[in-house]
Amino acid sequence: VFCVAIKSLDKYRLRRVKKKFNYVIFLPGTNIIGDIVNWKRVEQELDKGAYLKCHPLTSAYVFADLKRKYKDRIIDKKLSGHSLLKKAETVGCCSNSEMGLIGLAQGSKVNVFDKPKAKPRTY
Repeated sequence: VFCVAIKSLDKYRLRRVKKKFNYVIFLPGTNIIGDIVNWKRVEQELDKGAYLKCHPLTSAYVFADLKRKYKDRIIDKKLSGHSLLKKAETVGCCSNSEMGLIGLAQGSKVNVFDKPKAKPRTY
């Protein structure tokens, strides 16, 4: 597990984050976001101070819709998820996400936001 935290690479090479976000929920990509995310639980955590980080390849339409719904709780998708992850005390993700594994390896609290009975999916 320790090797996962050390060897994790930011494969998208996005901009580093200077601000610390204590609680970041990493969303899956456009292809499965509607099938797997338990939005009721996500919204409960947003009310407690969490922020949402979209997958870097999230479609413009989905990103705009999320910005409309959640306004200032959305982190710019062009900011580095790995940079956010290193500073986060709590990490949220779906079961298909490597971000949750890295969060566990670095000692962060990890919450999973799959819909009940959702089948884990990756592509």
